[in-house]
Amino acid sequence: MPFIMTVTVVINDIIHPMGANNSYGVDDIERTLGVRARTIHFWVQSGLLDGPGAGRGARYTDQHLGKLFMIQKLRAERRPLREIAAAVKQISPAQLAVLAEQANAARRTPKARANELIGRWLEAISPRESSQDQSAGESWTRVSLRDGVELHVRHRLSPESKALVDALLALT
Repeated sequence: MPFIMTVTVVINDIIHPMGANNSYGVDDIERTLGVRARTIHFWVQSGLLDGPGAGRGARYTDQHLGKLFMIQKLRAERRPLREIAAAVKQISPAQLAVLAEQANAARRTPKARANELIGRWLEAISPRESSQDQSAGESWTRVSLRDGVELHVRHRLSPESKALVDALLALT
């Protein structure tokens, strides 16, 4: 059964033209949609999206952004990839422009990766804190993040360090 998607959007009673002259790196797409580069590359490899080319310098257009936004919405509805691919092929350039505008208006921030959180946490620790000897009567807690992965946390942390540990633990 064919999938039909109708997109009706009014943006302040004016639809702003979205030209193909807007270009985005994969990091821009990540920030805009909250979708990881790995997921975007999977969608390209799966045939859901025509990729912008190979390499770090590849640039996505508003048409790509509109398609990615649509794919993201349909995946959230748990639509099968085959159905999503058919829908992406049917959508008009004008509808893609509207979807790109919606994507830019609804910018998301992706969850921080564990290595980013740990990096920020290490930056937040002053040199005095990081050089203290663990055996000097301080109290530490060992937190298991995954099988074979532990985080050692001193009990007396600055509020900034505590917030970073809490954010890291929320990802596990």
